[in-house]
Amino acid sequence: MSKFVIIVLCLLCLGAYANSLNSGFIFDDKALIVNNPSIKSQRLPIEIFKKDIFEHWVGKPSFGLMYRPVQVLSYWLDYKIWGLNTIGFHLTNLILHLLNGILIYLILLRLFSDPKLSAIVSFIFIVHPLHVPVVSYISGRADLLCLLFILLSIFFFLKEIYALSLLAAVFALFSRENALLLFLMIILVIGFKKGKKNYALFLPFIFIDLLYLTLRLFIFGFSGLASYSQGMALSLRLINCANIVINYISLLLFPFNLHFFRLTPFITNFFGVKSILIILLSSLMIFFAWRSKKNKIILCGYFWFLAGLIPAFFLMDGFLKFSQAVMAESWIYPASVGFFLIVTFLLLKIKKIGLVMCSVLIIYFGILTVYNNYLWKDDITFDKNTLKYLPKDTPLRRILIDDYLDVGFYNEALKEINELSSYYGNDSLLVTIEMGNYYFFTKNPQKAIECYNNILVKSFLISYREAVCFKMLGRIDEARIFGRASFNLNPYYDPAKKLLKELNVNAS
Repeated sequence: MSKFVIIVLCLLCLGAYANSLNSGFIFDDKALIVNNPSIKSQRLPIEIFKKDIFEHWVGKPSFGLMYRPVQVLSYWLDYKIWGLNTIGFHLTNLILHLLNGILIYLILLRLFSDPKLSAIVSFIFIVHPLHVPVVSYISGRADLLCLLFILLSIFFFLKEIYALSLLAAVFALFSRENALLLFLMIILVIGFKKGKKNYALFLPFIFIDLLYLTLRLFIFGFSGLASYSQGMALSLRLINCANIVINYISLLLFPFNLHFFRLTPFITNFFGVKSILIILLSSLMIFFAWRSKKNKIILCGYFWFLAGLIPAFFLMDGFLKFSQAVMAESWIYPASVGFFLIVTFLLLKIKKIGLVMCSVLIIYFGILTVYNNYLWKDDITFDKNTLKYLPKDTPLRRILIDDYLDVGFYNEALKEINELSSYYGNDSLLVTIEMGNYYFFTKNPQKAIECYNNILVKSFLISYREAVCFKMLGRIDEARIFGRASFNLNPYYDPAKKLLKELNVNAS
């Protein structure tokens, strides 16, 4: 049975994601892979264990302090094999997703001894379209790796190979910060596994969390322990979190109009109509869980789902530039297993009809996944789909402008800049930067410099482009000044180092 299930999982994974293999590097892939000197190192890049994952791109630790050395290490291994061939990077994501599906099957089988239930849950997990931002997006690998090592830790724990379980926990923490909650999953597993229960076995996982937090403190200082929380009152935070949970359930059941920056308005009145409805729905779910307290499958699904979504409690208001609660589709990746467990159990209760319904869902979700992969195939397609669901005056429109410029679609870029200026004005910083970039890419260095001169605080990238413009005009001394400024802001940016070398400036 297990071999057959694994073969089916392989076929489902390949069928659902084969059309993602030819997709390109998009969005953060450029910073994390294409412009990341660490992954191009001939030797194992030890420096990745000493800095934030975006530090090489912004010149300093990024917002949120994403300490994910295992993610960068996986890119380094991919680069050693494939170079910058995107097929290899996408194939790795696909394999990691497949391994997660296999581990889910094996863990559920060991917990509940129900081959049919375990298999169907893993099938739905593999093909569900809400996982496209994790699998089809190379930068989504942190979620894949984190869940992989969480599942490996649980699997080894169930096999009572505790040393390997703890080692997997360490790798999970070095993949993504969500793994701090692994101890909750271990408590859950102890509660539902067969045989004698020793809850003290979760304590070593707490100890590993403390060591990890100590390491972050050593590398980043006290900012390494800060969360995204913006100080929202606890009552409002709880009601907003409940609202996000309900929205996620809706997306899991009806995964339509999927997009990257998913936002939902903040609930600011605890006694409003929407708050009351959310409280009623939450109460119904709690009541259903209480009525099912003797059903270990449903209870396990509930706790798994809620434990997996705890990060949303802290992250939802961490991006104030959106002025709304953020609920990224990728955040549901670990939690979805619990939801699929409940739904599958309830459907299988309907006997033969339930099995047919599960089969239909698997096929339908697989078709939706194939379609949604297309929306992640390149920058322009991704940008347009993302902007379709955001306000027209969103500053994120600049992403589409920059991507148009990168591929030489200058007329389209200028049209988007004019659209941006209609909301922000010609003299706004946003429009000034993009006009400068437009002139830079269209080889008009004098006009580009005029725009860049109006920017008081310059990024390393703008300083670099300014240096290039001065070099094009033959103003070498000024090119050296701005080239050095770019290097000082971000000593990891290779084009700036190359430019300084051409200008006979020591970049060290």
